[in-house]
Amino acid sequence: SITLDRHNYLIWGSQFLPILHATQLHGYTDGSIAYLQQQVAMSIDPTKLVSNLAYETWILSNQLLLSWIKATLFEPVMAQVVGVTTSGTVWNPLDCLFSSQSRARILQLCYQLQTIKKCNLIVDDY
Repeated sequence: SITLDRHNYLIWGSQFLPILHATQLHGYTDGSIAYLQQQVAMSIDPTKLVSNLAYETWILSNQLLLSWIKATLFEPVMAQVVGVTTSGTVWNPLDCLFSSQSRARILQLCYQLQTIKKCNLIVDDY
C-alpha cells in the first residue's frame, strides 16, 4: 500500500483508482453519485419531510471511501484535508493539487529529454 505524499501522486492514483472502479465507488469522487439529503419531501404532501431511505446507503459508502482515502495519506498531506466530511471533498482538492504538479513535472522531463546532449551532439544526431 502506497501512502500519498507530494512526490508520488501518479503511483498512488494508479493504486487507488482500480479500487474505486472495482467497488463501484468512483462516482463518489467524480460527482456522478450526488450527495443525498437525509430527508425528502413526500410525494403526496411536499410540505412534509420523510427519511430518505437511500441516504443511509449513501452515507455508509461515502464514509467508507473517505476512510480508505484518508488511510493512504501521509501526515503532511492529511493536514490539507482536515475537516472534510465527504470523499468527493477530499478527492478533488488532492487531485487538483497533485495532478498539476505531475503535469508540470511531465513537461519538465519532456523538455529535458528533448534538449539532452551527448558530448556536443543532440540525441537525434547521437
